[in-house]
Amino acid sequence: MNMLKIFVVTAFFAALLPSGFCQDNQGAGDAAIRLANGVALEGAFKAAAPEGLTVETARGTRVVPWKYLSAGTRWRYERPMLAELERQRILAEKAAKAKAEAAAKAAAAKAAAAAKKAAASTNKAVKAVAPVAPPAASIITNKPPTAAK
Repeated sequence: MNMLKIFVVTAFFAALLPSGFCQDNQGAGDAAIRLANGVALEGAFKAAAPEGLTVETARGTRVVPWKYLSAGTRWRYERPMLAELERQRILAEKAAKAKAEAAAKAAAAKAAAAAKKAAASTNKAVKAVAPVAPPAASIITNKPPTAAK
């Protein structure tokens, strides 16, 4: 008997969710776009941007700033737009970080190649120069040089 009750309750809720009883299943397109004073705008939602909500009306496309829209309309349209902007900001930040790391890696490789080239050219220059011997006539002493007589 207990299992039967659980089955009936589960079937009841399973039938309610897809039918639109749950508020989360209602789309933003079902509700009217309202101004802050409660007046419904005639037209269809076109886009949401930081400047406001773009609505296609009979007289043309109109951008309604967020501050003139009702709280419910802002709730439906502004949150997804802000979430998308945040996602784009995070992706741009990751791309900039990857680009900076690649540039640092390239600069390090370039510096290493320049150091290797400088070391190679220094070694060649030393090999090309013959060792220099001191002149045979000079004797190294601690006495100051004397004038010739």
